[in-house]
Amino acid sequence: GVMGAAPARPWAAVAWMADPELPSRLNAESLTQAVLRLCQGLGDPVSEEERASLAHFFVVVQAVVARGEDPHLAAVASGLARRLGDTALAVEWGEVAIRDGAGAMGAIMLGNALRRFGRIGEAIALWTRTVEQDPSQAKVMVDLAESLALVGRRPEGIALLEKLVAAEPAHEK
Repeated sequence: GVMGAAPARPWAAVAWMADPELPSRLNAESLTQAVLRLCQGLGDPVSEEERASLAHFFVVVQAVVARGEDPHLAAVASGLARRLGDTALAVEWGEVAIRDGAGAMGAIMLGNALRRFGRIGEAIALWTRTVEQDPSQAKVMVDLAESLALVGRRPEGIALLEKLVAAEPAHEK
């Protein structure tokens, strides 16, 4: 969407975005897709100018996440909060996503939040559990391998990547 294409522009600074009734009228699944598309176009972290421009939208996202209807929304909102530098919400929403059933997406988002905010050991533990529970989670395996390398456990990371390449030679990462 336009916010992702030019996030520093005040697209969300419009009267209807500040309507207190707006969150109650939004479908959590549709908002999940909108947040996901937005995050794909954002830097990590965003600039101060982008953070200010996205503030109105972020308030709406917070209100819809608070309804607790969709763990996938909590997961992608964790990614948005991380990009905006909101440590507490990024981790909290990642935890909610996992607790409420977002699966690997929740693990990826929570792990990324933990890693970004200096809690890499917790990210490694989370991703290790996720891969042990479901070895088909290739994206989690790549994130785990990268994190292991960052903490000086490069041989373990390389072993994971070799296992992944053997199972999925055409994997995108």
